[in-house]
Amino acid sequence: MFKEIFLSGLCLCATSYADTNAPQPICETTTCESISLVGGASYYDLGKFNSTIWDYIYWDNDKGYSVINTDMMDKFFESICAELKSVQIDQVYLSFAQLSCLDAYYHNDFESYPISTNDIIATQMKVFKDAQNAGTMDPEFNYLKMLVDGFHKYGIKVNLSFGGGNAAAAEYTLTEHSASKLASFLDNYGIDGIDFDIEVVLAEGVVDQLKTFFSYLGKKRQLTITVMMGIQDWPEGCLKDLFDDFGHLFDGVNLMAYSDTTYYLDAVNVTWGFTSWIDVIGKKNAHKICVGFFDQVPYEAPDDRSERGEKAAGAYLKLVSDLQSLHYPTNFRAPFWWPAEEASYNHYTHAKDGSVTFISADQDNFYQALGQ
Repeated sequence: MFKEIFLSGLCLCATSYADTNAPQPICETTTCESISLVGGASYYDLGKFNSTIWDYIYWDNDKGYSVINTDMMDKFFESICAELKSVQIDQVYLSFAQLSCLDAYYHNDFESYPISTNDIIATQMKVFKDAQNAGTMDPEFNYLKMLVDGFHKYGIKVNLSFGGGNAAAAEYTLTEHSASKLASFLDNYGIDGIDFDIEVVLAEGVVDQLKTFFSYLGKKRQLTITVMMGIQDWPEGCLKDLFDDFGHLFDGVNLMAYSDTTYYLDAVNVTWGFTSWIDVIGKKNAHKICVGFFDQVPYEAPDDRSERGEKAAGAYLKLVSDLQSLHYPTNFRAPFWWPAEEASYNHYTHAKDGSVTFISADQDNFYQALGQ
């Protein structure tokens, strides 16, 4: 299903989430190619949820332990999902988990099995498990299941992201049956897809193991890889074996086209240009590219701070126009957005009556600008 929207001389075709894994139609002219405007994604550091969730926990005198106010949590998820869907976001990435904690997830045991402090999800699961073991928390409560079910109820798909900027190389160590354990865990929780955000140099042997691991997982769930923009560092560097078989292994690649202070949206830069990226993965796989944005980056400079999201959209459309002028495909997946919890302009607020603003102003303005 397509809805054509014309903006700045470009033909933007919006597609549903279900369409994004199939090659999108490409117009024959260089000024008309399909860009997905539906099916955007937002990454959420689980730390953003935790303070909110604790506000909805109360002591039940009759039961003698703490419970979740399910009515309030339901309103919370209803509000979040309405905010996300209002700007065409239909999936979230919950981050970050670590492969080194897989046994703890698989056995739902966060005491007997080691967990990494870099695994924000497992760390929070342990907090609740400790409270349950102490008899102070509802023994039936499952933190991760609540998140997945809460989003699913209101039509938002849930992906689990492994790795991240703080993950060490040791976090990617695999053991026997790791793939089948992860697949079983995903089935148990109904998680829609998995993502591996690799921001650390990995040894050749580890990459070989990951390739076999990904080959198995890709048959079970939507599988994406998230990487930084340096061509020589990643697809032509330590991850070359993965990208040499990109079309077979992955349903998508999320390109972090940003750092903490700047963005990388250039068509022809020799170090990280998008023409080079498309050459690496193949033009036939361009529909698997998802360009990332970070609301801590001053896309608006030197203009007013309030224009950040709109200016980011403008930078994206310029990239598309530049690529089309070079006869490169631009039928990318809808962009993803990484909200910065540190940025007060985008700080998430909520109230115990169930009202919530859980989407950054920049993220909201970005998707709105693309959809105009």
